[in-house]
Amino acid sequence: MKNLLKLEYRKLRKQKSFYICMSIMALLLFLSALATRLLLDLAASLSEEFAQITVLPTDFLLDTPADSSFILIISIFTVLTVCDDFEQQTVKNIYARGYSRPSVYMAKLISLFTSASFMFFVMEILSLCFSILFFGTQELNTPRLLPILAVQYFTIIAEVSLFSAVSFLFRRIGVSIAIVIIGPMLIDAGLAAMDFLIRSDSFSLENIWLSSFLSDLSILTVDTERLLLCLAASLLYTAVFIGAGFLFSRKVEV
Repeated sequence: MKNLLKLEYRKLRKQKSFYICMSIMALLLFLSALATRLLLDLAASLSEEFAQITVLPTDFLLDTPADSSFILIISIFTVLTVCDDFEQQTVKNIYARGYSRPSVYMAKLISLFTSASFMFFVMEILSLCFSILFFGTQELNTPRLLPILAVQYFTIIAEVSLFSAVSFLFRRIGVSIAIVIIGPMLIDAGLAAMDFLIRSDSFSLENIWLSSFLSDLSILTVDTERLLLCLAASLLYTAVFIGAGFLFSRKVEV
C-alpha cells in the first residue's frame, strides 16, 4: 500500500488536470466576489435604499463550494483521475506487479480524498482573502462558522466517494462524466417526484440527499439539528459509497 500511495502522489504532482481544476475554481471564485462587489456598488449609486444592502464575508465564505463550482469540477477531476488509468491500460501493469484490486482502489481513493481536501482548503483560504478584500471582516469570528465549514468538508468527501464509485463501475471517461453530471440531476428530480407523491409535511427525501446539504450549509443560521443531520448522513453516504466502490473494484477486468 505504501508504494501504491507513493505512486499515486507522484502521478498527482504531475497531473495537469489537478492544477487546471484548481485554477478554474480560483478564477470562478474571484469573478464571483468581484461581480458581487460591483453589483453592490452599482446598487448603492442608484439609490440610498439599495446602499443598505450588504454582503457579509461569512456569507461569501459559506458560498465557496457554489461560487467555485466545486462539486462539478471535483466530479470531473475524480473521473479523469480514476478512468485515465483504465483507458491508458496503466492499471494492468500495476496488477501485474502483484498488487490486489482492493489495494489499488484504496490507494486511488486516499489520493482522491487528499486532492479534494487540498482543493477545499485552498479555495477556503482564497475565499477568505477575497471576502476580506471585497466585503471586510465583519462577523468572521463567529463560533458557528468553523463547524459549518467542517460539515461542508465531510459532505464534499461523500460526493467524491460517490464519483469514485461511479468511475470504478464504468471505467470510461466519457460515460462516467455523463453519469456524474446528469445522474445527480435525475436523482433530484426523482426524489422531488417521490416527495410530491408522499405529500408529507414532516419528511422529505430531498432533505436527506447530498445535493441539498451544501445549500443548507451555505447559511450561517442553519440550525444545529440540520447541521448534525448533514454530518451524520455525509459520513453514512461516504461509508456506503466506499463500500460500493470496493465491490466494483473487485470485479474490474483489464
